Amino acid sequence: MSSINAKEFIDELIFCIKEEDIVKAKALLQFVSDTDADAQLQRKALIELAKGPDKIVLPLLEYLVRLEISDPKVQEYLYELILDKACGNAQHEIDQQFRRVFQPEGGYAKHMKLTCDKHDFYYHVNYRTYASDLRVESFSTKVFSKLKGKIAR
Repeated sequence: MSSINAKEFIDELIFCIKEEDIVKAKALLQFVSDTDADAQLQRKALIELAKGPDKIVLPLLEYLVRLEISDPKVQEYLYELILDKACGNAQHEIDQQFRRVFQPEGGYAKHMKLTCDKHDFYYHVNYRTYASDLRVESFSTKVFSKLKGKIAR
């Protein structure tokens, strides 16, 4: 693991968001993968992204999905942040790309939580209930990468 100065990293990320420099922010965020950063820095980066404007943050979140982030809590926060940001941007490209990502192939095991604090929008949710003995696999970036071709169709 490379040594990253967390404060400098976060300061630079805040600067990129403020300046609306998506290219530089992506270049910076490449170092937030498991190879270069620990889960604490990954969480801090997501917290700063949550504060940014949707038009800047949505492409950055899309980029982060492609990185290797194995901490389940960081993954969960990333996908919650994507949903939160995409809820108020139904016309945005990322909503179209991620709309199917959040449909686990086997459904849900015990519960499903949908939250959004944006107002003035309508969102339709479809769900299925299966037999209790059905094995359900949770979403993961590895499975997403493996099934990317099917999802794109």
